[in-house]
Amino acid sequence: MGALAYADDVVLVCPTPSAMRRLLSLCDDFASEYDIQFNANKSKLLICLPRRRIKTPNQLMKRECMLSIGGNPIEQVQSFSHLGHIITADLNDREDILHRRNCFVGQANNMLCFFSKLDSTVRNTPFSTYCNRRCGCELWSLDSSYINEFGAAWRKAARRVLKLSPDTHNSLLPLLLNSLPFFEDICKRSARSIISCLQSKISLVRSVARFGVLASHCVSPLGRNALYCCSYFGWRFDTFVNGGISMSNNSGVARNL
Repeated sequence: MGALAYADDVVLVCPTPSAMRRLLSLCDDFASEYDIQFNANKSKLLICLPRRRIKTPNQLMKRECMLSIGGNPIEQVQSFSHLGHIITADLNDREDILHRRNCFVGQANNMLCFFSKLDSTVRNTPFSTYCNRRCGCELWSLDSSYINEFGAAWRKAARRVLKLSPDTHNSLLPLLLNSLPFFEDICKRSARSIISCLQSKISLVRSVARFGVLASHCVSPLGRNALYCCSYFGWRFDTFVNGGISMSNNSGVARNL
């Protein structure tokens, strides 16, 4: 699966520099045939090295991966935002999680500014709908410690929305907000995404998901998250991957509530 397209946004994925040069050559041929131009200034190169080469000198990598489009060089970066999700060269979710946390804090502050005089029960609605979208969190590794930092910011905002004392116990917040606890919500979103991929009508998506979850779950982020959800909620792994677990928010989290 070497090319991902969304509107006018195209991502090329290759295992080697020579393969990437071949794809870029195809892009140049397409541009010449249809009289269009790819903007090299808006194009970026992100190199994700395997762990055995993670300490490869930067100068060596630059020589190996000098790529161009339309005769113009492509800048190499260590992180880039694709469809709102920040991807880094070391495939660490830190930047994306902290970015989403900062966005959440800004949204919560704006909401509290505009609705500060309303009753706390009324403010729960805009807080739940406007501040809790978290699109893209399904891609995070559930064992990342930075999710806890995001959770701490969410609990602090929830206390402000409900006008509670800062030392109010964490377990009371989801009950008062009629929602899942923050981390359980992230896990449920990840689990729904995994099941959606495993049951996708698109054979390529279904095959890649099944390989990641069933064959290489120790190294695949998708597989690790599947194992994490099963361990956290006490689900049977085979029942989960076969779609036998209810993904509604009313089940599967009794242990934590």
